Amino acid sequence: MRQDSFPPWVRQFLLPVTILLLLLGVPYLLRPVARVLLAVFAGVLLAVFLDGCAALLRRAVPIPRGFALATVILLIFLGFAGLIWAGGAQVADQATSLVERLPEAVEKVRSYLKESEWLRRLFSWISQGGGGTGGILGNLTTFFSSTLEAFAHTFIIIFTGVYVAVNPGVYSNALLKLMPRKRRLRGREILGELGQVMRYWLLGRLASMTVVGFLTATGLLLIGAPLALILGVIAGLLSFIPFLGPLLSAVPAILVGLTESPKVALEVVLVFVVVQFIESNLLTPLIERRAVTMPPAFVVAGQFMMAVLLGFYGVLLATPLIVLFTVLVQMLYIQDTLGEPVRILGDHRNDDNEE
Repeated sequence: MRQDSFPPWVRQFLLPVTILLLLLGVPYLLRPVARVLLAVFAGVLLAVFLDGCAALLRRAVPIPRGFALATVILLIFLGFAGLIWAGGAQVADQATSLVERLPEAVEKVRSYLKESEWLRRLFSWISQGGGGTGGILGNLTTFFSSTLEAFAHTFIIIFTGVYVAVNPGVYSNALLKLMPRKRRLRGREILGELGQVMRYWLLGRLASMTVVGFLTATGLLLIGAPLALILGVIAGLLSFIPFLGPLLSAVPAILVGLTESPKVALEVVLVFVVVQFIESNLLTPLIERRAVTMPPAFVVAGQFMMAVLLGFYGVLLATPLIVLFTVLVQMLYIQDTLGEPVRILGDHRNDDNEE
């Protein structure tokens, strides 16, 4: 049956459904290698970040792209080396102390929960992985405990990111050759838009991670909470995951606070509430002007869906996948199929004119 024989509403409905099924169904069908595929996707995000940094450097200094990219990679390496030299030993010591304190904190929580039957059942349910969720908490524990797997995926991310950033045209051209000739120009436009949107999204996440990590560590130091530095680092890193990240980072901080006293744990909760208030009411409005933001309900629903499919790895990369899905629907479905004008997610090119 030729495409023209389908009613228009059928064609308009099939495209977004097909995109959604591909983004959700393919990872599920390829679950044995899904983590590797997600690591490759994370590497592509790293390549987008490196390419964006190199482009910014070339705006300031007229140098060849290869030299700019090498400079960016070198600066990032030196920055990490400087951080490790300045506070790496302290962070490592606090991380070791955190691992030692957490079992003690869990036992204290158990003792508190013994006073309430329904709380004890809730804690048992969470400890077993949440029943029907497929063991989300268990996947989180497995992720952090599997050192070899973490190193392997880190290598894949760095290897993919650097090689794609060095010559992105090779990979984009190979992808475009899979499309019909008459659609390649539009395909190149879509790839360019995806790269731009991902840059804006990463910009917003990095800004949020930096501010949240700094404010959390500072707040914990001010109240005299133990292991403030490593807990601030964890809060900053997990802020990469919108909405769920702050909740995940608060758990070890509260547990560590309980090893001191319930009062300290309450003060830790207050610190996290204040930090999230600052992020939501001061930082986020600034990010929304120059970065990509998504409807909270849409993001949280996608995160839980990816958690069920792929565990913590799915949660970690759920938001950039949602951003990818949104841009594809906007350009392939709303613009190309429906013929409706739409402002692409993260498009800030006309902001100055509107102001």
